[in-house]
Amino acid sequence: MKFLKKMLLVGLLPGYLICQAQNVQNKEDVPLDLGYRVLPMGDYNGSAYTISGKQLRNLPVTNLSAVLAGLVPGYFARQVQGGGLVNEQNSFWIRGQRSNSPDVLVLVDGQERDFAVLSSHEVESITVLKDAAATALYGMRAGSGAILVTTRKGAKGKPQVELTAQIIAQQPLKELKSLNAADYARQHNIARHNDNMDPLYSNYDIMNYAKNDPNSILYPNVDWADKYLKDIRWSQRYNLNIQGGTEKSTYFVNAMYTRNNGYFNTDDSHDYNTNHSAERFNIRSNIDFAVTRTTQLDVNLYGWYQSQNGPGSGAENIYKNLVTLPQGIFPEWYNDQGYTDQYGNVINAEDGKIVAGNAFRENPWAMLNRSGYFQDKQLYGSFRTKLSQDLSFITEGLKASVALSMDSRTISSIRRTITFAYYEKDATNENVLRRTREDDSMINKVDNTSSFRRTGIVAQLDYNRTFGKHGVSALAFYEQYESNDEMVLPTRFQSVNGWFGYNYDKKYGIDVIGAYQGSHKFGPGHKFGFFPTISAGWTVSNESFWKDAKKIVPYLKLKASYGQVSNSSGVDAFYYRGRMWPQNEVYITGVNMGTKLGGYIQDILPNPGLTWEKARILNIGIDTRLFSDRLSVTAEFFKDNRHDMYVVNNKISSLVGNVKEFKQNIGKINSHE
Repeated sequence: MKFLKKMLLVGLLPGYLICQAQNVQNKEDVPLDLGYRVLPMGDYNGSAYTISGKQLRNLPVTNLSAVLAGLVPGYFARQVQGGGLVNEQNSFWIRGQRSNSPDVLVLVDGQERDFAVLSSHEVESITVLKDAAATALYGMRAGSGAILVTTRKGAKGKPQVELTAQIIAQQPLKELKSLNAADYARQHNIARHNDNMDPLYSNYDIMNYAKNDPNSILYPNVDWADKYLKDIRWSQRYNLNIQGGTEKSTYFVNAMYTRNNGYFNTDDSHDYNTNHSAERFNIRSNIDFAVTRTTQLDVNLYGWYQSQNGPGSGAENIYKNLVTLPQGIFPEWYNDQGYTDQYGNVINAEDGKIVAGNAFRENPWAMLNRSGYFQDKQLYGSFRTKLSQDLSFITEGLKASVALSMDSRTISSIRRTITFAYYEKDATNENVLRRTREDDSMINKVDNTSSFRRTGIVAQLDYNRTFGKHGVSALAFYEQYESNDEMVLPTRFQSVNGWFGYNYDKKYGIDVIGAYQGSHKFGPGHKFGFFPTISAGWTVSNESFWKDAKKIVPYLKLKASYGQVSNSSGVDAFYYRGRMWPQNEVYITGVNMGTKLGGYIQDILPNPGLTWEKARILNIGIDTRLFSDRLSVTAEFFKDNRHDMYVVNNKISSLVGNVKEFKQNIGKINSHE
């Protein structure tokens, strides 16, 4: 039945209907990890989808945020920046983009962290939460959904070692092709003719361009993209993990090395690398200790180091030039033949090559090989320790836990750039190259910034017990985290949450969830909010009247949820207060208003009523299995209403900047009249 492993998304205004069909992997008694609690999948009345880490481990990807698209119904991803391991940044949404700030909450082992950098070999499972019942405990952080990543743990037994090596060839699905020099000249003349202008290129010019000589000085034909972009870029990934344990402790240790080679063709004329490439090393250690028969201690350590190298002109600028630069605009370089510039100075060539160019467009070859290089390095480390205590001696089914975590990241950036002169053939003297700009020595700039540190605590109390046909569960916890950055003020988030669930005879279930949360972003009287949700489910297949139908439909459940969550990710911190900011040339004094003085302006307009974006979400669904549990189908309809959306940036400085830019543009226009 592998052909049934598909999904279908149908848009129905004002909501959506999501249907999925797949091989049955999970039944109702399989545990579902929702972050703060684990419950049987059959008892869950919300909308969530879980994939196993085994489905990801051998896929040729280096970014997990991209691979979920196509595996998780309702998950969408789009790569917004390319160029190596570090820059594979993806925008992703759950059930579409329904907000101006559609950031999805991502938790790794219960802590808010980036999951794109994880090795697929260290992931046990990924659960995507979609509706209010699924995200209610996360309140103002999960208005656009949440992704919960659980990493692998050790297992009792002898050490097991797994080594994986991958060599990946990456190739563009489609390449942009530019016109050759002759065709470009013809089309350019046609465009000028359509504007009632004389042609720029003569028939003689076009005839010489048609010779397709890339080394011609006056009539070159250089296919820039074909020459300086590789057809295939190679990536390497190596992963090693070890797991095992005893009755007292278990362990899982994972290490991964990934490298993406550069996708430019560069010269080897320097002792430094100007190509764009990146590498990362990840390491994780998850150790669990049975301190006593009723006490469990979990210690998770994780870190990564990554380095990215690139040309001083910037990979994106170079790529843009490669695919947009006309092939006949100028040659790659001029061979040294004793040229002089327009001032009579002898031109000194490097490696016998003189940079070709003009005042309008830069030479991609020179941008790749003569502009220097940059290196970005990041070091990230985190730990999480959780102490769990079984409190059955007080009452059966009662447990308590407390978790502490800290994350820290350091960024180091090196910029070693060179400004180079470039030359254009003089139209009247074949021995003269007209120079633009000056050659300069390498500029060194090193930035060291300890950019991020986050600490968090979660204290939790759980109760889960069955009384005959009655199943009762309850959850309460307090969470707080603080983030510190050397450049900005510290931030804080606090939350008190509760969940009460009741199930009768595995037929009828109801859950009431509430989250009371507060953020530093809002002013007095607006910092905290309450976010309630209710959900219910009816397992029809457990009714006595369904007995005969079980041969065809062994499982059928109806479920629904309604609640309010919110989104504070797009709101800037402290915008409920005004701010004064230094600004140049804001005060004009003196005779004829000739003196311009700097001073302070009100940079931010205070908004004391600033609050979070609110979302009321209705979700109605059906879960069923057919054909002796060979096929599982889920259909869901949801409706998401938003209000109090944050849409205006109230920074006056941006308006001042726009006015200045407008005046400068007017000045440029006037100077050309």
